[in-house]
Amino acid sequence: MLISFKKLSLVVLSILVLGFAVSANADTLYLNGVNGQTDPTGQVYISPYYGTLNGSAVSLYCVDPNHDSSLNTHWNVNVTPLSGSLSNTYLGTAGLNSYQEAAYLFFYYHPSGNVTAQLIQAAVWYIMNPNSSYAVPADQIQSLLNAIASSWQGLDYSNILILSDTNKANQEFMVRVPEPTTLLLLGSGLIGLWVFRRKFRVKG
Repeated sequence: MLISFKKLSLVVLSILVLGFAVSANADTLYLNGVNGQTDPTGQVYISPYYGTLNGSAVSLYCVDPNHDSSLNTHWNVNVTPLSGSLSNTYLGTAGLNSYQEAAYLFFYYHPSGNVTAQLIQAAVWYIMNPNSSYAVPADQIQSLLNAIASSWQGLDYSNILILSDTNKANQEFMVRVPEPTTLLLLGSGLIGLWVFRRKFRVKG
């Protein structure tokens, strides 16, 4: 049975997307590692944390100062693209700006000067809950937020996923998956290998 190049491209791209943007049913998150750095208070670890989502390794970025999670545990999560409906997230649709600002700080902001990973994590926790005991030092956080101003607005966050405990008992995390253009390039490369191999077989 013959298959067109266009159809094959769609098939490969679909497989790749499904491999990263996991299904909407029974998504399981395992939390099994930390990077060793602590927040400014020295009480808790900061992002990135390490784990697996449906068996695939992921780096996890915490956007939730209101809950605790324990290493070497797992739970079911709702997986929500930041570009989609946020009804299954902890903050809901009203939290869109907060999630986008957090994603900008974690994935797109380039630290300079005295900005550290600890400060970025504290700023994210401040965005999510200004009253959190982990949102310190407050003056430095405010300076950072003033510096980035509205730089986070209007960006493409379609490759950011929010992982929310279905029971809202564990921390909420963000992960970043390859952007659609990266997936397309990878898919094109696989298609090229398939075509080369097919031609090789025909000639042989």
